[in-house]
Amino acid sequence: MTRHVRLGAVALIFGLTCLHAVPSAHAQETSYEGRTLAEWREDLKSGEAMIREKAVDALARFGEPAVPILTGAISDPDFNVRTLAMFSLGRMGAQAKSALPKLVEKLSDRDQTIRLYAAGAMRMMGPSAAEAAPDVVRVAVADSSSEVRNMAAGALQSMGAGVKDVSDRLLRQFAATDPDEAVRSRATELLNQIR
Repeated sequence: MTRHVRLGAVALIFGLTCLHAVPSAHAQETSYEGRTLAEWREDLKSGEAMIREKAVDALARFGEPAVPILTGAISDPDFNVRTLAMFSLGRMGAQAKSALPKLVEKLSDRDQTIRLYAAGAMRMMGPSAAEAAPDVVRVAVADSSSEVRNMAAGALQSMGAGVKDVSDRLLRQFAATDPDEAVRSRATELLNQIR
């Protein structure tokens, strides 16, 4: 199956998180392109992935009321729908905090690109994703993909000073006790990097 490259994918993969959260004016919309949130939600039931992708993009414009719907779209069978949902939630910032458990779950996905998007969404969410720091630390030091580890490290940095104590403690534990020398080395390196 061919995966389509989207602007969101490019921005997420290269860490261009300068994209701001969805503007509050969008969060107040009661319709987008003449359709309500409920009508866009119905499009997520379509058998055509492109229709579901468009629905995810439209739903993100409704702000916080769309978060549970977008969280559900993270489990869509289509790769592009799943990744667009994660990217959209990340752009929503603090409004999407309730999606954190599902994003944390995706940090363990067998597909490294899904793990990359989950970490990237948390990176964009910044301090509002701080409660996921223990899971992100684990990924930052132990994931098999260097891209995922780097994105997770960026997520920790974006979470701010509020996670420093938790991160330091967990990273020190990995650096001192993990049986894998590469993990110990990455933990030590990350400790120095996020100070």
